[in-house]
Amino acid sequence: MKIAVKYGLGIAVSIFVSNIILLDVIGIERDFIFRFSGFSPIIILGVGLFVSMKQNRSLTYNNEMNYAQGLYSGIVIGAFTALFLSVFNFIYYEFINPGFIERYINVNVLMMEKEKMSSKEITENVNALKLTFNPVRQLTSTFIVISIISVVFSAIFSTILRTKETFTQIFKKRE
Repeated sequence: MKIAVKYGLGIAVSIFVSNIILLDVIGIERDFIFRFSGFSPIIILGVGLFVSMKQNRSLTYNNEMNYAQGLYSGIVIGAFTALFLSVFNFIYYEFINPGFIERYINVNVLMMEKEKMSSKEITENVNALKLTFNPVRQLTSTFIVISIISVVFSAIFSTILRTKETFTQIFKKRE
């Protein structure tokens, strides 16, 4: 559990800091950053989960990890990551940079105008963005999305990182 908290916090901080650097320091107004900022947390989460599951395999399971143990390990680490990142995002959008959401909406409006969307479509999209980027909604949606992605990554990485066969051992014990 200690490893899961440590790595969950580390992954969450990495995602949070990278997003602040991409969106605030470099600037959301840059088209590449605007499009890449939604994808970068997935990359960091994937790399972080893989490294932490591998570390957990060696520290907790003495390099003898089956698929179920790997899956459990990844899901727990992902849950802590989702929890920490959700709290960080809530604090950021609510207290540290409450004007970010308006800035994000303004950049979106400029892009929609560039794509020659009608004023009705722009208004509908802006209303949807205001609902989506509500700080409380960010808290819950971040937790759900990061949790789901963590489960998928954990299932994939457990296959790669396992060193024991789960089902073979179960059937051998029955004989």
